[in-house]
Amino acid sequence: PDKPPLLGLSALSLGIYRGEADYRQTLFLQSQDTLVVIGVHDKDASFRTGAGGSILLNQGGDAKFIGVGSAGLGEMRQALENDKMEASNRSGDMVDSTSRAKESGDALRIRVAARAATLNQVALTAAFGLEQSLKQAAVWVGANPDEVIVAPNLDFVNDTLGGEELVKLATAKSMGMPLSLESIHAMMAEKNITKMTLEEETAAIEAEAPLLGSSMAEDLPDEDEDE
Repeated sequence: PDKPPLLGLSALSLGIYRGEADYRQTLFLQSQDTLVVIGVHDKDASFRTGAGGSILLNQGGDAKFIGVGSAGLGEMRQALENDKMEASNRSGDMVDSTSRAKESGDALRIRVAARAATLNQVALTAAFGLEQSLKQAAVWVGANPDEVIVAPNLDFVNDTLGGEELVKLATAKSMGMPLSLESIHAMMAEKNITKMTLEEETAAIEAEAPLLGSSMAEDLPDEDEDE
C-alpha cells in the first residue's frame, strides 16, 4: 500500500506536540529555581525562603538560587511558530477554494483540483474501505453485498451557477446558441440548483401557468372603475 497522504502533516503535528511540551517544561523550570546552600553539611537541615524565612550559615557559607537558563526560549518559540505556520499552509492548501477575482468556474475547479489531489486520495480510499466494511456487514445480515455502493464526494469547491450565469445562458440561447433546454437543466441539476427531472420541471411550470395567469389578472385594473 502507498504511504498515507497526510503522513508528512501528521509527523509535523507530532513534532509540534513534542516541541510544545519541551517549551512548556522549560517555562515551568524558569520559575522553579533550586536553592543551593554552601557550607552546610547537615542532611537534615531545613531552610525557609521568602517573607518570614531565614537561613543561618557559618562563617564563609553562601546561599544562592540556580536554575535553567532562558537563552534558548526565543529559539524554541520561533521554531514552534515556524512549524505551526508550515502545518497551516499544508492543511490550508488542500482545502483552499477561495475564488480569485475574475476567475472562471473552470479555472477555480482546476486550481482546487490540483491542490485537493491529496483530499481526493483520502476520500477515495475512505469510500473504498467503507464500502468493503458495509459489504461484509451485508453478508452478516443476509443482504446482497453487490448492492452496496459508496460514492465519495469529490467536490471540494463551491462553483454553483449563480443568477448572472443563468441569465447569460438564457440570453445566449435566445440569440441562437445551439444549447438545448435539456443541457441547461443538466447543468442546473449538476450544480444542485434543482433535484427534479426536465419532465418534472416542465409539468410543474405548466401547472403554475393558470395560477400565474389568475394572479396577473387580479393585478389588472377593473375596466368599470376606469370608466
